[in-house]
Amino acid sequence: MMRQFGSAFEPFGSMRRRRNELEYPIFPDESVDQAEADQALTAAESIIEAAHRMIGHLGLF
Repeated sequence: MMRQFGSAFEPFGSMRRRRNELEYPIFPDESVDQAEADQALTAAESIIEAAHRMIGHLGLF
């Protein structure tokens, strides 16, 4: 995705993997602290903004 759309989507892969780790934990007591949650929210906002800027330039395929 990064090669096609640039660095704005770079955090997406690590966020997806982290979500999977939290949904299917190896260690049952694994959790997210406030700093990690804040960082994920900031990254998600950046991804959404980049998608909005790009969507008008994409074709059907």
